[in-house]
Formats: sequence, C-alpha cells, structure tokens
Amino acid sequence: MEQTKIIESEIAKSIGRLLRDSFGKGPDAVFVSIGLPYVIAHLRNFLSPMEKVLIEQNQEPMLRLAREAVMRNLTPKIGAIFKEIAQLELTELLYEWDFDNKSAVLVASCSPAGHASPFYSAVPTKDLPPRKLKQLSAMKSEDIASYHINTRTLLVIKRGILGAVEKQFIEQGQEEQLKHALQTLESKGLARIIALIEKTLDIKIHESFILWSLPQNMSLLVFILYPPSGKT
Repeated sequence: MEQTKIIESEIAKSIGRLLRDSFGKGPDAVFVSIGLPYVIAHLRNFLSPMEKVLIEQNQEPMLRLAREAVMRNLTPKIGAIFKEIAQLELTELLYEWDFDNKSAVLVASCSPAGHASPFYSAVPTKDLPPRKLKQLSAMKSEDIASYHINTRTLLVIKRGILGAVEKQFIEQGQEEQLKHALQTLESKGLARIIALIEKTLDIKIHESFILWSLPQNMSLLVFILYPPSGKT
C-alpha cells in the first residue's frame, strides 16, 4: 500500500509538470488513484487566464477542440510516464473537463508490463445493485458495474451502450456530434444516480465526470468523493 501511494504521488508530479509545460498553466493539484486496470488522475484548478476568457465569451467548443488536440499529442508522453514510474502499459486514455469547477479527470486503462504488479485491482462495489443503476440511467446499456478505486474515487462502467443508429453515426464520421448527444442524454439521469450512490453507500459526492470510449462501446462515470470530514 505504501509503495502504491509513493508511485501515485510520482505519477501525479510528472503529469502536473507535463501539463504545465504543454498548457502554460498546469493544475494546482493532481491526485492519482490506481485500481487496475485503471489509473485515474483528478486535476484541480486547471484553467489558464486565456481559457477563462474563452469560457466567458461562450467559446467552450473551441476550448474543447484545442485541449483535445494537445491531449492527443500528450497521450504517448503520459504512457511513457506510466511505463517509467509504474511499469504499466497504457492501452487507452480518456479525459473530461469541468470548466465550471476548473477541474478535469484523466482515466487510463493500463496493464502490467510483463511482470507481477504491486497494485491492487479495482474493487467491485457490492452494495450498489447494477439493476438499480440501470433503471435510473437515462441511457440503456447491456451491462453496468461499479468499482471503488480508493476511498475518494468511485467508477461506474457501462458496456454495450451503442445501438444501430449510434453505430451508423460513427461509420459516417460523426463521432463528436454523437458524443455531444450522448453526453446530453446521460446527464439527464446523473442526478438520480448520484442520489442512489450517496444514499446506498452513505457517502457524499464532490464532483462527477462522464467519459466515452466509443470504440470499446462503453461509457464511464467517475465520482470524486468527499472524505468523511467533508473537506476537499
């Protein structure tokens, strides 16, 4: 456990430096949680003065496109950080921004690089019934599961989210338009899911993020939890 915390801290420092060098202003804090096969990084106060102006001018789509372009270039470098520090191979990197809270989340799918790993696997959340999550979700899915990455991070994964119409959008090269439509739909059921999680697990959720892995036919909901003391 202590070794994991040291490695998480080193990854957080390296990601913070990389983002600062690439965006001009890095996050004030980066918190990394490892629960294989996932590595989740929560970024706090990550918005430059220029980006703030774009938000104030209702230019969020432009800002998203700019960050997307930068992150595509940074993905191999983030993979190299995981390999060097944690001996983990990056297989997929997803990211989402919360401009209102000046925060962001990175979700990496990883596998051990050829030897026994010192990291724990993500722990399934036994007290959170998948059937109830399905009922409350605005989007249908073939399978849904939840995992505690650690005491501050909860992950819900929905698989089999794409129907024939959505797959047609992807074949026609309209993936970004599809993501926007799915984001709007999924957001409609998010408050109900948050209420269920908080009541069932007796926790409080500080932030939530919706991410999409359309090639894998899945979506991910990341919940950043308040500690028992209520401090962030």
